[in-house]
Amino acid sequence: MSDIFHRGAPDATQEEQRIADRNAQRRARQWIKATDRLSLNPDFAVWLYDVMDDLGLFDRPEGPIGEFGQGYRAAASRIRNRMLEAPEAVRLFIDLTKRHHGDLHKRLVADRKKHKTEN
Repeated sequence: MSDIFHRGAPDATQEEQRIADRNAQRRARQWIKATDRLSLNPDFAVWLYDVMDDLGLFDRPEGPIGEFGQGYRAAASRIRNRMLEAPEAVRLFIDLTKRHHGDLHKRLVADRKKHKTEN
């Protein structure tokens, strides 16, 4: 499997595969609990917002982007998608998105006011 928690060998017996599956399920539950705890931490929310913003998760330039930009976005999407397995992370990403769009709205309004005063 492509799941990072799955460690079963292709030639494993049924019993070995059952054990590997149980271990994978246990690690997945631990991952979700840890992600929920992180998502509730306000310091982590500030840190994660800055990281995701740096990786280009929120802003989408209209023109073409290079390979590095695509890689950054892919990394941000991978982090977001893995975190969204945890219920608290859903709320966190909603808050991060609201923050981003609120900040964007403030910048657009300020730019519009600035442009009006320059004319």
